Amino acid sequence: MNFFKKKRKVDEEHKEDTKEIQPASKKSRLVSIVKSVGENIRSKVTVALNALTGRSYTHRIPSALFTTPAGPLRSARYVMTPLDHFSVKKAALKWRKNPYYLYDSVIPVTESKQHEFKTGGGKYPINILPKHVQKYGCAFLNSDGGVLMAGILDNGRVCGIFCPDRMRREVVNSIDKEFSYFLPKVPSNFYRIEFVPVYERSKAVQLKDLFVLELTVSSGHEDEIYETGEHKVFIRREGSIQGPLNPLQIKDIVLSKYKKKIERRRIEKLQEVNETETDVDTEKKKNTNKVTSPKRSLNKEVIIVSP
Repeated sequence: MNFFKKKRKVDEEHKEDTKEIQPASKKSRLVSIVKSVGENIRSKVTVALNALTGRSYTHRIPSALFTTPAGPLRSARYVMTPLDHFSVKKAALKWRKNPYYLYDSVIPVTESKQHEFKTGGGKYPINILPKHVQKYGCAFLNSDGGVLMAGILDNGRVCGIFCPDRMRREVVNSIDKEFSYFLPKVPSNFYRIEFVPVYERSKAVQLKDLFVLELTVSSGHEDEIYETGEHKVFIRREGSIQGPLNPLQIKDIVLSKYKKKIERRRIEKLQEVNETETDVDTEKKKNTNKVTSPKRSLNKEVIIVSP
């Protein structure tokens, strides 16, 4: 019995000691937790400001906002879209001022409705380019036109494609051949093939047989729908290709073109009516403004002299 009493006393004393010590440990833990949370919030706020005010979001900024399950401080593995708004001047077909590209530089345009970038590595000019001519050439003709640029990465960085003289002739022949299969016929002045040389960025020396292939395609006739030699129809959306279209989609395009044509004719007739009305009004004003001057009667006086 005495053994159990002694054990109870020891347990009670131990509980009292832990009660006295426990609040102090809780306070210290709470202070440390508050400090650590405050530092995390501060870092998150700074990262948020850097991400929102900066032009891009790279791996150098720790990813506190864009976290992954692996951990809150994992670095970002991607690049955010630049804050530069899309401008019509940059989207124009003739945006390039210099007759060359600089290797590993970033061009001032992004992929859009008028621009399509392709890396073009390996045997792209011979094996893959003809299929892209069918797809993107048809889409540009059925839309507002555009440029297919081979030798440009998706982020706009210039890498170029290796294309010696013999291969360039084969590329031109294959592009002409693919466009010759289109229906209706595509005139040669509707597209332009250009091999733009690539220069080294530091020494400003042209790199041998390294080019950026630019295939510029203008928009086709408004009353036509162009199809490839395989009877496939494509159209260009914002930065993407839609197609091959099914018959119902082609029917919708035909109806929209027909409605636009009717609206255009209606506007032309209204303009003609307005022009005829203005011509009639001007003639009436001229007739009313004419002032008829009164005829003057010349009375000659005859003087008779008597002898």
